[in-house]
Amino acid sequence: VYHGTTGGKGGVERGEIEAGALSFGEGTYITDNPTYAGTFGEEVTEYTLRVRPYEIYDMDAPIASLKAETAKTLAYDEGLPIPASAGAARKFLQDHGYVTLGDIYEESLSSMPTIHYDDPHRYINELLLEDGYKVIKQSGQIADEMLVLDPKVLRMAEDVDPRIADYDETLRTFEVDDAAVGHQ
Repeated sequence: VYHGTTGGKGGVERGEIEAGALSFGEGTYITDNPTYAGTFGEEVTEYTLRVRPYEIYDMDAPIASLKAETAKTLAYDEGLPIPASAGAARKFLQDHGYVTLGDIYEESLSSMPTIHYDDPHRYINELLLEDGYKVIKQSGQIADEMLVLDPKVLRMAEDVDPRIADYDETLRTFEVDDAAVGHQ
């Protein structure tokens, strides 16, 4: 993945880009496209992103993939009484018209009180980080854009042992193949 900076700072940190104008608010943005990263600053650095699939809040994923605690909190925010199971919370959110994780994320920006936050994204981003999400991902036409919630998951590309990276890629390939044929 890539991060574009000028003088070691991205566009948000330099104050050139309003945090509210970006998809996910304040933070470190990365992308899978070095050219796109260059639009945030001419110095483009390559990183290795060390996350597991369940640590990525994918805006295109279905509500059914929402982690248990996150589902319960967001359903409660939408009016579901406590205590509710994670399954009941996900069903409640689906019954209220939320199809993807992006739907509930966007709704949280307009419905959550921002009195204690300068950035309207902060409530949902803090909730996601507390519940174990490390990255928020939005697929785009030009590139995938990601906000890193936990900076510990980024490693300079040259600092990564290529044997580990090769193993991780092989493991991901096996996991995808297993999922395709229904193995766990």
